[in-house]
Amino acid sequence: MLHTARAALAARGSSPRTHEGVLREFGRLFIITGELPEELGKDLSVVRSLRERCDYAPMYEANREEAVDALRKATIFVEAVAKTLKMRIT
Repeated sequence: MLHTARAALAARGSSPRTHEGVLREFGRLFIITGELPEELGKDLSVVRSLRERCDYAPMYEANREEAVDALRKATIFVEAVAKTLKMRIT
């Protein structure tokens, strides 16, 4: 999702350097404008938080339900962004 958001931002001439910057810019350029639904911005934030917990929190492992939910959200996110930007997914 992060790479998809970065690609979408690059298509608009924006290249934030941090994950937080990606979230902010994605919200500003795609969510606040109504080009993409608010739910996608929330999902991007939720999945980012889960990834950070898995990567950096000692002894934390995502359970199957969290992983399946993150995958579902990622699929919807990538498809919606690709459709909005008329990109081909391969």
